[in-house]
Amino acid sequence: MARPAPRVAPEAALEAFKPLSFSAVNIRKFVVKAHRLSDLVGLGTLSDQAARFLEAAVAVGLNVVVSGGTQAGKTTLLNCLAAAVPGRERVISVEEVYELRFSHPDWVAMQTRQRGLEGTGEVRLRDLVKESLRMRPNRVIVGEVRAEECLDLLLALNSGLPGMASLHANSAREALVKMCTLPLLAGENISMLSAFRVTGQSGSPHGRLPRGHNVSEDRVGGGCLNA
Repeated sequence: MARPAPRVAPEAALEAFKPLSFSAVNIRKFVVKAHRLSDLVGLGTLSDQAARFLEAAVAVGLNVVVSGGTQAGKTTLLNCLAAAVPGRERVISVEEVYELRFSHPDWVAMQTRQRGLEGTGEVRLRDLVKESLRMRPNRVIVGEVRAEECLDLLLALNSGLPGMASLHANSAREALVKMCTLPLLAGENISMLSAFRVTGQSGSPHGRLPRGHNVSEDRVGGGCLNA
């Protein structure tokens, strides 16, 4: 059974896993080489044109989804995008593990919690997304969308609240398809057609960072950035 432990340091997180015959410990160390979109331009990850496009998209309150493979730099890009949020806005972020780190004067960060030994006290990511909407946010950021919380995020974006999120996907098109299928995990009363409608009405510029590739501008199903 895997149980994430509290952070062992501000730059790392620890997770222990104990199957039947052996134990394993995983330490994730977060190395931040970029804090703003201009830093990504300096590193050669983004072109200047793509950085200015993303900065403008964040400034006017468009919804942004970042996708890619494991260790592709999704969280780094999300941090840089969040740093571009105007200081007058109230930002609420929700995560399973604290990974987002950006400078903002009005930022509230929330984290999920596993159930205790008594089977109580669990706080799911979906619960935090709903709770964030009661905190008068100007922007909601979900560290990584994995399951049914995608439905609540899409409903929030549909209500006119700007947001950002990251998820695992191999392309911009697959990311949009995944955002249509994840809401189906929310319950039997959610259909694929309704999920497609909600996703389509959210209209998200999309940035993808695959390993070893730069980001260039492309159009897939409405404005997006894709490698």
